Amino acid sequence: KEALLQDKIIVKEKDIIGDQRWINIKGIKDPHTNPHKLFQMLRTKLTHHIWFSNNLSYDILTLWLMGTYMYYAFDSYPYIHLSGTADSGKSRVQRLSSCLSFNGYFTESISNSSIFRYVEDMKATLHIDEQEFLGSDKALETISILNSGYHKAGNATRQESYTDKDGNKKFQTISFSTYSPKMLSGIRGLDKTLQTRSINIAMKPTTDKQYSRREVMQNDPIWQIIRDDL
Repeated sequence: KEALLQDKIIVKEKDIIGDQRWINIKGIKDPHTNPHKLFQMLRTKLTHHIWFSNNLSYDILTLWLMGTYMYYAFDSYPYIHLSGTADSGKSRVQRLSSCLSFNGYFTESISNSSIFRYVEDMKATLHIDEQEFLGSDKALETISILNSGYHKAGNATRQESYTDKDGNKKFQTISFSTYSPKMLSGIRGLDKTLQTRSINIAMKPTTDKQYSRREVMQNDPIWQIIRDDL
């Protein structure tokens, strides 16, 4: 547990800026779940709640979700980009993925500093819905942060103020990691550089009404059970 705290894989309650996702800490030492059974369970959950026109997308997303729990073992980790028209289910995929991924956090609006602070403090898998704001001139810094965040070397450097022992306000240079798994979605396409860092899943609306009745309840205890297995 101390090693996990040191690496900020888990955090002490006073440090939490998002949901605490680790409940069964003792279970980490238990025999691991069979990877194939875990893959099948996750894929079944995806097929129950969301519809993809290409069945391969279920496999891709399942493996990506499993990989978020070990992404730091890799030098880089690709983003998932959900593209499609309105009512194609992009937000549903985002919400479901945030329930299953490592330290998942879902948002429709996020500031530049919140991106790298969530990553630095929580190693969060960020789910940014309605990414259309990235098309504005004001989003150049956000795009720069996202472009760097697919690789372990990615960082954002800022001047942070502090007060010394004599009460004087001073500044220090701090580097924040931007590296973590991320899922983006929107109607418009991505920046060209971001496209090269992302796996695109094209989505289409479905006429099968059963999916609209299968709402993703984010407080469902089943998600915690699955996360503990992962």
